[in-house]
Amino acid sequence: MLDIIRNTYKRWVDESALRAEEVRNMLDSAKVFHSTIEEASGMVTERSGGQGWDQTGASKYSHTPSDRQSMIRQCRNMARFDPNAKAALLNVVYYIVGEGVKVNPCSKDERIHKLWREFWEAPRNRMALRFPEFVLRTLRDGEVFLQYFSKDDTGAPSWKTTVRFRDPELLTQAPLEYAGAQVDTTEGIQVDPDDPERALRYFIKKSESSGLVDVVDAKDIQHAKILADSEQKRGESHLQAILKLVASYDDWLRYRIILNKVRTAIVLVRKIEGGTSDDVKKIAAGISQSSTAKDGSVAKRMPNPGTMLTASAGVDYRFESANINAADAADDGRNMKLGMAAGTNNPEYVFGDASNANYASTMIAESPFVKGIRHWQTIFEWHLKEMFRRVVQAAVDAGKLTAPAEDDIFAEPGEQLAEAGDPKAAKEQPETGEAPTGKESSQGQQGTSPTPGSLISDAEAFFKCDVQWPEIIHRDIKQLTDSVVAQRNAKLVSEPTAAQMLGHDYEEEVRRQAVIEETSAENPFKQQADPFEDPGMSAEIDAAMQSLSPDEAQSILKSGDMGGIMKTIQTKRKAGMMGKKQPFAKKKGAQGE
Repeated sequence: MLDIIRNTYKRWVDESALRAEEVRNMLDSAKVFHSTIEEASGMVTERSGGQGWDQTGASKYSHTPSDRQSMIRQCRNMARFDPNAKAALLNVVYYIVGEGVKVNPCSKDERIHKLWREFWEAPRNRMALRFPEFVLRTLRDGEVFLQYFSKDDTGAPSWKTTVRFRDPELLTQAPLEYAGAQVDTTEGIQVDPDDPERALRYFIKKSESSGLVDVVDAKDIQHAKILADSEQKRGESHLQAILKLVASYDDWLRYRIILNKVRTAIVLVRKIEGGTSDDVKKIAAGISQSSTAKDGSVAKRMPNPGTMLTASAGVDYRFESANINAADAADDGRNMKLGMAAGTNNPEYVFGDASNANYASTMIAESPFVKGIRHWQTIFEWHLKEMFRRVVQAAVDAGKLTAPAEDDIFAEPGEQLAEAGDPKAAKEQPETGEAPTGKESSQGQQGTSPTPGSLISDAEAFFKCDVQWPEIIHRDIKQLTDSVVAQRNAKLVSEPTAAQMLGHDYEEEVRRQAVIEETSAENPFKQQADPFEDPGMSAEIDAAMQSLSPDEAQSILKSGDMGGIMKTIQTKRKAGMMGKKQPFAKKKGAQGE
C-alpha cells in the first residue's frame, strides 16, 4: 500500500514538473513572439491613448545606443531574409556602382598612377570588390568604418596602404582613462569639445565577446555616414524608414495565407435530406478511407480530379466557393509596397508591380530615381576622393613622394617663389613680368604653377582625382555618339571627356589603338592593297578615265575620291564603254579649232 502511495505521489510530482516546464516554454515562446513583433514593427511602442506610435529612445538627434544596435540588427536581418527589403537595397547599390567605378589621378606624375593601381588591384585590398561592399554597408547600416593600415611589421611608415572594415556594432564605451566631464566619448566616438563634427578617436572592441578595446586615432578611420545631421555622430540606415512597412506586409501576407487555408479547407458539402443519423453514418462509412497521415490516424479521402459523383435519392453535393476576397485585399498589399517605394526612392517595379511604372518611364533624366542615384554617386565620390588622398598621403609620409608646396591664392604673380622659401627670388625676377615656369625643381618646392591649359596647380592635382561612374540612363547610342562628336568638333569637350561620355576608358582605348598600329604590318586584316600598284588595275583605271568627259575626269581628280573612281569603272564596264574615248566638246570662243 505504501509503495502504491509512493508511486502515485512520484507520478504526480513528475506530471506537475512536466506541466510547469510546458508553462515555462509557453511563456518563453510568448516572450520571443512579443519581442519579434516589437522589433519587426520598427522599434515602436503603441501609445496608451491610441494616437499612433512613438519612437523609442530619448535622444534628441539620433538613436540611443541600444536603439541603434536594434536598428542595425533589424536592417541586416531584413536585408538578408526579406525579399522586398533586399530588392530595395540591392537595386540602389547596383545602379550606383553598376559594372564598376574608375578613379583617374589628375596628376601627371606616373608614380601616383602606379601607386593608385597598386592599392586598387592588390590582393590584400581587392578594391573592385570592396568598394561595392563599402556602398552596401553604408546604405544597410547607415554608416561604414574603414580603417587604414600604413605601417609595416616594424612600425615604420609604409606606402603600401591596407584597408579593413570595422563593424559598427563593435563601437563601445571609452576606457576610463579617456572618460571625463569635459570629454564627449558617447557612442564609441570621442569628438573635439569645441567642434562636435571633428572626431578625435574611435573606441572599437576587438570582437563581440572580447573585453579588449582598440583606441584608433581618427586619421586612421574613414567614417562614412548617411541620413544624419553634420553634428550627429552616427548615421541611419537607408532601410530604416520602411522597417515597419516591411514587417506589416509580412504579417499581412502571412494572415492572407492562413485565411486562404481556412476558407479552402472545406470545398465539398454533402447534404442528406429525409434521413436519420444512422443513414448519415452509413453513407459516410461508405467513403474510401486513407491511413497515410503522419500520425497514423485515418482520414477521409477527397475525390480524385475528374471524379464523377452520382447522387442517390436524398443526397445533394454542393461545392463551396473559397470567397477569399483577393480583389479587395490587393489594394492593401499594393499600398504597403508603394510606401516602401517612396521610403527608399525606388521605382514601383522593383517590388514586383510594373503596371504603373515600367523601365522606360523610370530611366529618364527627370526621374526621381535617377536623380537619387546621382545624389548617392555624389556622396560616394567624395569618399572615393578622400580614399585617394589618404593613399597618396601615406606615400608622402613614407618618403616615396614629395607633395608640391601649396599656392598662396592671394599672392600676385611672381611672388610664389618667395612664398616657397627664397625671399630674394621674387626680387630677382626679370622685369618682363613673366611668371615662373614651375619646372625648376622636381621636388615641388617651386613647381606649383598651373600646367598650361589647366585651371588647377600641381599642388592641387597632386591629391586630386576624377571619378568615372557607369551610365545610369539608357540612351540611343547613335544619338549619343552624334551628340558627343558634335560637342568634340565644337571644342566644347576634350577627347578623354568624350570617351567617358560614351562609356569608354580613354587611356585604355589609346593603348589598344597603339598596339593595333604596331602590329598592323603583321595583321592581314589591316593590310590594304593599293589598286594603282597593280598593272592590270592601273590600265583599267586609265581606260576608264579616257572614257570620261573632261568635266567628269576633272571633277573626280579634284575630289580624290577613290570610291568614285571604282564606281565609275564598274559603270563603264556594264555599259561596254571601256577604252572608248569621249569626244571633246568645243568651247565657246576657242580659236584654232
